[in-house]
Amino acid sequence: AGAPALRPRRRSPLTLPELLEMLRRGNPTNRLQALQSFHACAAAPPGRSDLVALGIVDPLVAIVADQVHLATDVGVRALRLLSLLASESSGRAAMLGAGAVPALVAAVQTRRSLDAQDFAIEVLGLLAADSAGGLGADR
Repeated sequence: AGAPALRPRRRSPLTLPELLEMLRRGNPTNRLQALQSFHACAAAPPGRSDLVALGIVDPLVAIVADQVHLATDVGVRALRLLSLLASESSGRAAMLGAGAVPALVAAVQTRRSLDAQDFAIEVLGLLAADSAGGLGADR
């Protein structure tokens, strides 16, 4: 018989802190990969709270604030993730603490991406409803 077949070595999945670092400092491909992983984590409300506690809101707001990203998948996915996180009171508080409103308003005003505008409007609506006392508990 022959030698045993070599199996490719599988890298273990990245941890959430490693993904957060990719989001902060990675190239566009790495950022997109991190956003896809974070979106999967945010599919259920407990994951959203975990991501907020991890500190994901600040780098997401930084991506949105950088107008260059708004026409890219990275910018749209960052806004999409913010829209999921805005359904949690901790997410809304973190966004307000990160100064997200000016970046979101700029995203609404951009002509680069209708998807970016739609997600930014959704987040602003949730922030406004929360400020007016209309949301109360998490959605």
